[in-house]
Amino acid sequence: MSTTLYRDTGRAIPSVAADNAAGADNAANIVTYAAVAARKHYLYGIFWAYDADLTAVGKITVEDVSGTVVFGPLPITAAGPGFLPFDPPIVSSAVNTAMIVTLATGGAAVQGVLSCRHEVK
Repeated sequence: MSTTLYRDTGRAIPSVAADNAAGADNAANIVTYAAVAARKHYLYGIFWAYDADLTAVGKITVEDVSGTVVFGPLPITAAGPGFLPFDPPIVSSAVNTAMIVTLATGGAAVQGVLSCRHEVK
C-alpha cells in the first residue's frame, strides 16, 4: 500500500486496490466509489498515464450524484504521466451518493492507467 501526504488532512491517505484502474487498448478507465450511508467522498488527487501518443484527446471527469459532473472534462493531449491534486479536496455534494472518476480512452492502441487518492468520512 502506498501513501501520499496531503496538506488538507495533515496525514497520509493510503492507496487501496479500489483506487486504481487499468484498461485495455482504446478503453476508458473508471474508478467508482459506491454510496456510503451517512458519509461523503473526499477526492484528494488523481494520477494518470497513457502509454503511447494519443490518437484521440483523452480527458478526466469526476461525477457525483448520479451523473452530475463536478470536475472536468479536463482535456489530456499527451502521453505519459500526470497528477492533479485537489486542495481542498473535491467533496460529495450530499451524503449517501456515489463518486465516479473517469479517464477517457486515448485512442486506438493506447492504454491508460488511473489512480485516485480518496477517503470516506
